[in-house]
Amino acid sequence: MADLLTKNGPVVADTVRVDGILAGRDVTFTLPEITPQTFDLVASGTYSMPIAALLENMEMTINKIGVDLGLRSMAGVGMRTKTYQFNWVQEDVLLTGDIVPKGCKAFVRAMPNKFPGISVAPGEGSDNEIGLTVSRLQIFVAGIEYCCIDKLNHIVRFDSLNVYDAIELLL
Repeated sequence: MADLLTKNGPVVADTVRVDGILAGRDVTFTLPEITPQTFDLVASGTYSMPIAALLENMEMTINKIGVDLGLRSMAGVGMRTKTYQFNWVQEDVLLTGDIVPKGCKAFVRAMPNKFPGISVAPGEGSDNEIGLTVSRLQIFVAGIEYCCIDKLNHIVRFDSLNVYDAIELLL
C-alpha cells in the first residue's frame, strides 16, 4: 500500500552490465513492450482478443554516448546472445515529503540485431543506438518481481502467476 502513497521521482543514475562486466553508466534504454498476439472475434463487428501465452517479438534499444569498449560489448560482433543487466535508482517522494531511493533492475537476454552506425560531429558527443531482439526479460522494482517473460522456456509471469502453468492445468 505504501507504493500508492509515493510519487515517483526522477531516475538518479543507471548502469549496464553485459555478461557480468560493466559496459556503461548513465545510458538511455527502453525495455521492450510486452504485446500479446491477438485473434479476431466477430461480435457486432470485429473484436480483437489477446492470446495471453503468445507474445509478439520483443525488441529494445540502448542509447550510449561515446565510442568505447562498452559500446562494442553492448552491440557485439558476431551477433551472439548476451545477458544484459540494467540497474537504476529512482527517487520516490513520500507523503511526508521525504525522498527515498528505490532500486530497480532488469535482466535481459538478447541478441544485437545490428551494429550501430557511429555518429560523429565536432563539439558533440557521439550518440549511438543499439537495437536488440529480446528472448528473456525480468524486471524487479524495490526487490519485487514485476514480470518475467522467457519466450524460449515458456514463461509469461506477472504477479507470481505463470500463464503457462494455468494452461498446463487445463491439458
